[in-house]
Parts: sequence; C-alpha cells; structure tokens
Amino acid sequence: MKDMKTMVGAAPGLIEQANQLQAQAQQMQAANQAQASRSDAAHAEAMMAGTTIPAGDPRLEPIAGVTLEKYAEVSKAAALQGADEAGLVGLALARGVESPEAWTEAYQGWNARMQGDMQLATQFGHLYQAAPG
Repeated sequence: MKDMKTMVGAAPGLIEQANQLQAQAQQMQAANQAQASRSDAAHAEAMMAGTTIPAGDPRLEPIAGVTLEKYAEVSKAAALQGADEAGLVGLALARGVESPEAWTEAYQGWNARMQGDMQLATQFGHLYQAAPG
C-alpha cells in the first residue's frame, strides 16, 4: 500500500516528464522532415538547372556515332516539323547521322538508355530545349 501511495505521488512528475519527451520527439521529427524537404528541393532544383551529368560519364557515350546532343537536336527538329518516321530519318541524315541504320540504332539505344534514368532523361530535356529548331 505504501508503494502505491509513493507511486501515485510521483505520477504527476512522471506524466510531465513523458509529455516533455513527447514534445521533444515531435520537434525533432518536424526538424528532420523540414531538412529532408529542403534536401529534396535542392536536388530537384539542381536537376532542373542545367547539365546534370559530368563529361566523361559512360552514359553519354554516343550510340552508333550519335551523341545525346545530336539526338536531342534531331528529335526537336522532327517534333517541330511534325515529321513521320521517314521524315525523321531524313532529318537525321541531313544533320550528319551517317546512315538510316545508325539513326535507328541510336533512336532505340538512347530511348532504352534513358528509360529509368531520370538524370539522363533530364539532361536530354535540357539539350532538347536548347537545340535549334
């Protein structure tokens, strides 16, 4: 009985301590969430700011002699002109791609390489926007 009386007497202090610990945990969680949001925003901003892949990265190796820059240039010209498949090949040849087969290989290769690689796709998007029409 005496132990129960002591425990009941200590309860208000223990409850206050538990409330303070809970408040501290909530503050830490909010600070961590804010930091994560700032980090995500900074990463997204960097991705959208411009070139995201350094020169020499193996993902930028040309496919069938077609660089990502050339691929973006031909793609943009085709989109602006509403080119069909034959027109697309013609545009590629007119812009220095060596053969229809090389363009087909590059077209398929770049699309496959960008699939699931947001950084490479973002780089393509920047190059596409900057490409002449």
